[in-house]
Amino acid sequence: MRRAGKKPVLQAFEGRDIREALLKVTGGVIVELDRKGKITLFNKGAERITGWKAGQVLGKEWIRTLIPPTQRETVKAVLADVMLGKESAALNENPIITKKGELRYIFWSNALLAKDGKPDAMISFGEDVTALKRAHAALEESERRYREIVENSCEYIQSIGIDGRFRYVNPAWLKTMGYTKRELGKLKIWDVIAPESRKHCERLFRKVMFGKKINNIKATFLTKDGWNIVVEGSAGPKYKDGKVVATHGIFHNVTEREGAISALKDSEELTSLILNSVEYPIIFLDRAGRIIHINKAATEISGYGEPDLVGMPFSSLRIFTPASLAKMESVFAKRMNGRNVKPYEIGIIRKDGRRNTVEVKSSALKRRGSLAGEVIVLRDVTGRKESEMLRIDYEKTLEQEIASKTKELEQKVMELEKKNMLLESFKEFAIGRENELIRLRKELKQRDGKDAGQIEANDAGGEQNESES
Repeated sequence: MRRAGKKPVLQAFEGRDIREALLKVTGGVIVELDRKGKITLFNKGAERITGWKAGQVLGKEWIRTLIPPTQRETVKAVLADVMLGKESAALNENPIITKKGELRYIFWSNALLAKDGKPDAMISFGEDVTALKRAHAALEESERRYREIVENSCEYIQSIGIDGRFRYVNPAWLKTMGYTKRELGKLKIWDVIAPESRKHCERLFRKVMFGKKINNIKATFLTKDGWNIVVEGSAGPKYKDGKVVATHGIFHNVTEREGAISALKDSEELTSLILNSVEYPIIFLDRAGRIIHINKAATEISGYGEPDLVGMPFSSLRIFTPASLAKMESVFAKRMNGRNVKPYEIGIIRKDGRRNTVEVKSSALKRRGSLAGEVIVLRDVTGRKESEMLRIDYEKTLEQEIASKTKELEQKVMELEKKNMLLESFKEFAIGRENELIRLRKELKQRDGKDAGQIEANDAGGEQNESES
């Protein structure tokens, strides 16, 4: 059971007929307990929620009948506070056990009933908030799953505040960069950006802080030990109350791939050795679009062997979806005309029928200074895409849940305020009636006193007349 922070005044009401009026104005749960904690009123709403009929519980102890054993001492203390008129007990929440043994969570608004000016009983209005509790539990579970994905991801995930300080990084980031969580608190993002990337990253950071999402970011991170890590990824704004408060970025390490491409430019003799040591699929095309070389990773991601691919025009291969093939043909034509192209994503169909999403980066393949074809580097982003979609769906769901639950809570607060207003009006009614009764008693007493004096006077006059006679 938890005590609510709001503290409406807990007042005592005189008169049992108040119960009947209350029963007519609410369809919620209403329970009345005497000073011993026994049930004296159990309305239809209480019957519907608990499964018990009023005749089955009237006269029984509320705590022993409907309160879980683990909560009984806490509820007992709340009931005692209500009978003492303490404001802290005016609102509370606790679970109850239904007839079928199920737990239902009820939010209570409590009021003290008095008789002859002394505490006599308490009446409680209840709202079933079980669905709301379960929704919060589901939301917490969704958050837990999202945190697990982020914590276990091999991608580098970071969140940077508007002041450039780290708000969050995942374990993969810490492990690669060589920092501890304690050290992270003293760093700004510019402390881990290599000098050659700093201006570029500052410009992108400003764009994100203005609400723009940026893909295909390439930068060089500087580890604690002074090593350069080449990364690629994307960054977007993180909002709170409609304002950008931080950036959220996901990056992956492409140091090996960049090193492999650089080595290729320096020496063709090392091509096979370097390519087969790189984890990313690499494909070489001639000017006609035929595959002239592939590395081991390319055969692994496609499921086809080198004899199945080398010498074939890429446009005739079944590993690319129709839409992806059209995109590749368009990009290849631009490349053969000497134009630069940006990275893009395509879908591939493996030999076993499975589908993957890959990012494609390409560059011109030159021989003795002349354009000889194209080098294509693929990166499997299937997992990242799924994680990104999960994150987007999670954020949308979270925003919707928060908006929905906030509206529900506002409505419930309004309902409770209305009920408190109703209780205040009944209080005024009860006090007014009590004052009227006091006034009538005084008038009757005065009238009885006058009548008694008149009778004594008449009796005395009669005795005097008899004596004179």
